[in-house]
This record gives sequence, structure tokens and C-alpha cells, in this order.
Amino acid sequence: ERLYSERSSLAAGKAIVQFGYDQFIANQQREATSDGSGIYIDDDYRISPGDEIQVQSTGGVELDDTFEVDSRGNLFLPGVGAIELSGLPAGDLDEFLNASINRQFRNTNVSATVLDAEAIRVSVSGFVKEPGIQFAQSGTTLVGLLNLIGGPTKEGSLRSIRVTRDGVTTDFDYYDWLFSTPGDQPTDMTLVSGDIVSVPPIGDTIGIVGAAREGIYELSSDDSLDDILELSGARSVFERTSAFLETPTRDERSIELVRLTEGDSAIGLNAINGSVLEIQPDL
Repeated sequence: ERLYSERSSLAAGKAIVQFGYDQFIANQQREATSDGSGIYIDDDYRISPGDEIQVQSTGGVELDDTFEVDSRGNLFLPGVGAIELSGLPAGDLDEFLNASINRQFRNTNVSATVLDAEAIRVSVSGFVKEPGIQFAQSGTTLVGLLNLIGGPTKEGSLRSIRVTRDGVTTDFDYYDWLFSTPGDQPTDMTLVSGDIVSVPPIGDTIGIVGAAREGIYELSSDDSLDDILELSGARSVFERTSAFLETPTRDERSIELVRLTEGDSAIGLNAINGSVLEIQPDL
């Protein structure tokens, strides 16, 4: 960010920031310990076998104890019987137990809390805010884990986050998730114990100024200029838009006026790495 503002005349005095990094918000309620206890259980957590649940009830049934979800996903409550909870979001637990118990015992008020969830152990390395061994609740996804640890640092890549499992490495492009629409998000990867998450250094970048989403964008190996214009929101007005493209050279930065037409996607990534594109509507 500093290099762009200091070395680019188009970006000078403009607070353009690296896009996407502010999406990772570390959950301050998470207090994982070395043995995986004290893991924060959020409302989206899916209850699974082995979870411990504290149940308090008054009225038709009097309960005040902690019970474990069995291997079949059932919670057995004295005087009530087995209630299947496997896969139920933790945030729905109170409502679900109240409805289930009141079918048999009317006027029962139930309050329940997931006290302890089965933990997974994941190794996190590279350019992240909290490297090292991380314990998380069973069912945690890659995006969920990155949120818990505050995400990659601004020196780390968002386009090539790697998960290694049983010797096989899978690349995850966070932009695919970030720019998707609700209901059309890519499949997030559910982590398991033993997974290794690594974040390599950030790749080539380009600064976009004057678009709907100004920022410094990281380029993937198969991006075209057209792809970046689409992500930044500049493509939505390209029919009446011009731009100044500032390209770094060894000794200085050259600036040229370009037209944002369909043909602009032919500009190679080598030509735009480190460049700044300033969008200006035609008058």
C-alpha cells in the first residue's frame, strides 16, 4: 500500500488498500488452549457425536446436568428419552429441545448450551496472523478457520491458500468466495484433524482507482485485465469510460490513456503487474 501511494502519481494521496483482507475478523470470543479446550462455539456450529451439552429445564421435566451426544448423534435425557441432535446448528438448540420435550411434557422451559465440542487439530503456516497449531470445532471450514485466526497478513496471498491432506495439496482462491453472490458461493473446504494450511507470499498486484471497488488486487496466473475490471466494478461502465494506465519501468513510471473496450483484455499480466489503472468516465 505504501509503495503504491509513494511511487504512483495516479494513486498519490489516495488511500487505496489491499482488497479483501478486512473481510477476516478474528473472533475475540475464541480462547483455544493447548489441548483444544475452551473453543468458542458459534451459532452455525453443527452438533456432532461426542459434544457435551448442558441442559436446564423447569416445569414438566426438571433437569440440570451435562449430557453427551452419543455415537449415533442422539442426546439421552432422563425421563424424556433420546433426541436426535446430530447436524443441528447450535443456535437452534434451545428452540429444538423446547419443541421436542413439550410434545411429551407441556409447560416445560428448556435452556441448553454446547459446553464442549469435538476439536480438530490443524497446522497453519506461512503469511498468517496466527501461525502454529490451531484447535477448532469439528466441522470448521477453511474460511471459518481463517476468520478465527484473523486471516492472512497483507504479505500473504488470497489467491493461492493451500490445504494439504494425506500428501495431496489443494489450492483455494479466496476471491472466488469473496466475489460470489449469496446462494452461489463455491464449496468451502471442511477441515479435518491433521490438515496443513499454508499461505504463500502475495503474488503480482495491480491498483485500481476510480472504480466501484477501489483497491490493490492480487492477480492469479490466469487473470486477464478484463477479469480485474469485472472484479473492481469498472467493467459495469466501460462503454463510456476511459482510463489512465500507469506502468512501472526500471527507472520511471509511464502513463498512457487507454480505452476500456473488450479488446483491453489482451494486455498481458506482465505489462500490468505493479501498475495503477485510474478509471475516468467520459464526458
